[in-house]
Amino acid sequence: MNVLYIKLKEEKENKLYNLFKTAFCVIDIEEIFNGYIASVPLNKKKEVCKRNVNRINKGAVAFKNFISNKILQMKNCIIARKIRRIVNEKNIDGIVLSDEITENSEFVDKLILRKKQNQNLSNKFIKERKIFFFDGKGLFKYIIYEILVYIINIQNRKPELEDIYIIANTIDEIMLDNIIFLSTKFKNVNIVSKNIGKYAYIEELVYNNTGNNVILLNNKRKSLRRAKYIINVDNSIKELNEYLIYRKAIIINMQLEKKEQVNWKTSNQIDGGTNKKTSGQTIEQGKKSNTIFLTGFEGIFVNSFEIDLNNKIKQFFKKYGLINITKMSILYESFLNKKENFENIREKIEDAELMVTKLYGNNGIIDENEYKRVNISDNEKKKYYWQIY
Repeated sequence: MNVLYIKLKEEKENKLYNLFKTAFCVIDIEEIFNGYIASVPLNKKKEVCKRNVNRINKGAVAFKNFISNKILQMKNCIIARKIRRIVNEKNIDGIVLSDEITENSEFVDKLILRKKQNQNLSNKFIKERKIFFFDGKGLFKYIIYEILVYIINIQNRKPELEDIYIIANTIDEIMLDNIIFLSTKFKNVNIVSKNIGKYAYIEELVYNNTGNNVILLNNKRKSLRRAKYIINVDNSIKELNEYLIYRKAIIINMQLEKKEQVNWKTSNQIDGGTNKKTSGQTIEQGKKSNTIFLTGFEGIFVNSFEIDLNNKIKQFFKKYGLINITKMSILYESFLNKKENFENIREKIEDAELMVTKLYGNNGIIDENEYKRVNISDNEKKKYYWQIY
């Protein structure tokens, strides 16, 4: 896989050199083992100094700002055009943008030929070349185990004694490999799907590969009623609402898309993506929003994560000046060749000693006390189960 890392050019001590590179929009290209690094001469965001505005003629200030904006727009166009040429010439498959460049919305708009502010990071030339922007979310399906272990360790439990539930409409090859892998790590793996008949073969497949059993379920009132750990593969919030879900469940939500942002709006919100008493969920789709309630839900939604890696991997990113340009999850996703099979990628993840350091819910970082809050004993869970039954 050919990856293009785009970051801001570091300024040299030679001011004349910096001025030349900036004025002529010169992009430095460096080849590395998995692609290229493009250092671009874009200006960092600077705060406007308001102190002297009153001393200068407002008209002159407005004219100066107008000229500056025009120059910046022209620079953005030139650099974006050069980047697109590099993408085509170097046969780039994926792009990593530094955080500073991502914040430069005008440049990003020019780069992807985006005309409207709410369009996704894609355009004609990207679609034709099947190029995508790394955002770290591509790791989700490969590190489900690490995410679960992070949670279960905080709760002072043992993974091999816990049941997990995977709810999915469609089970692709990677998810199937995940099921086989997870069945060796947890007490029971339960698959909940409205297409359960289509996946009846999975029971035999898992047993033949591991000697372990998986359980297939499709009862909307009973399947998730006792589930503490749920992996939502591709169900929308509306579809999840059709199930009776255990009120203190932890849902690892792999289905959070830009078109469907989940927000909690209650009078009793808690940091960490949870809310007590009622769970009003707002699904934002464009300008419209529909409020959906998970009755009595007091659990946690996990929507994103942060990771750390061993020094060997971090040293590689440090060597090329990439270590601090964006999140480690984005860098590591670009590092992996996802054309390899699941087993090879898992082996690399284990060699990299990948560990989850933080999880994000609907209100930001999930506090460790939240995992403890929903960590009730099995006897309490059974009591709750029979109360609602």
